[in-house]
Amino acid sequence: MVLSKNKIKYLNSLSLKKNRDKEGVFIAEGHKLVFDLLPYFKAKLVVATSEWLGKNSLISEEVIEIEDLSEMKKITQLSTPSPIFAVF
Repeated sequence: MVLSKNKIKYLNSLSLKKNRDKEGVFIAEGHKLVFDLLPYFKAKLVVATSEWLGKNSLISEEVIEIEDLSEMKKITQLSTPSPIFAVF
């Protein structure tokens, strides 16, 4: 699955607190943070690189697989993009 322009726009809008509050969500980036949160929260959306998904498995979350980190740069809020991004 590829990130659509609308999905990128939505994910970028979540960088603002007022939009996260309105949607009732928060975002998490990075392997450790996402895996620490998964037992406690239901992920609405997970975006991960195909390389990362090949090494790790996720169960019952909506997962968008992207080819490489260059796509992740479009949605990340970090200076160096992580191979996984989740909306809870």
